[in-house]
Amino acid sequence: MRILIVSEVFYPEDFMVNELAVEWQRMGHQVEVLSQYPSYPQSYVFDGYENGGRRIEEWNGIRIHRFPVIEGYRDSKMRKFANYLRFVKEGKSIARQIGKDFDVVFVSQTGPLTVALPALAARKKWGVPVAILTLDIWPDVVWTYGVPKLKPIEWLLDKLIKRIYSRCDKILVSSKRFASTINHYTNQECIYAPNWLRRVEEVDSTLRLETGKFHFTFTGNISRYQNLENTIRGFVKADIKDAVLNIVGDGSYAEQVRAVIQELGTVNG
Repeated sequence: MRILIVSEVFYPEDFMVNELAVEWQRMGHQVEVLSQYPSYPQSYVFDGYENGGRRIEEWNGIRIHRFPVIEGYRDSKMRKFANYLRFVKEGKSIARQIGKDFDVVFVSQTGPLTVALPALAARKKWGVPVAILTLDIWPDVVWTYGVPKLKPIEWLLDKLIKRIYSRCDKILVSSKRFASTINHYTNQECIYAPNWLRRVEEVDSTLRLETGKFHFTFTGNISRYQNLENTIRGFVKADIKDAVLNIVGDGSYAEQVRAVIQELGTVNG
């Protein structure tokens, strides 16, 4: 099959969609990717890239169609919102140009649901079917991020979410409980597609845990949605004897978490 993956993030950003693309390519499918220049989590384009114009590059035999990102989105809600719009506008333009060359467009939705709109533009113009893998559920994530839950905003979000899901040919969910929310907008079946065990190269870590203690450890992406600030405060309030909370990872909210750690001074980060 000829598969176009639409994703906000892709290699060299470290996300599971990279492994999915490589595996499909290994199985004999022709895989291409539509994404912005890599910038996560610092929100500034990685070294080796220039944030201007469009570019086609290749990685592991996979062709990647790149377009600019609005930098500094980590520390500005306005820039983040503007970047969402930029993704939709630029993504639609490219998807309409290249969409006819594919058998299916696959949307990896790790962030805003609007990432699906370029894929749906290709579907509308060329009739190519669209499958979406939902990893973040809307509108819940929108409210979590701090958008005021006002009636006009709720109405607009409901219209947008219904429009997107009702036009997708296949809906895959990483959690079975996502289905009840999605089925509020469409009666289409949600297919359970859980995350897989990642293959990683084992290397010696410089992290050393203090012996004689009971360790609670969080590893992975650090964003607003993990709510680690309250986890830290709750751990300190619990005051468990001989226990340590370790946080290992990075992400768009890492600096805020470090600030809480420094404030309390009782957590390894």
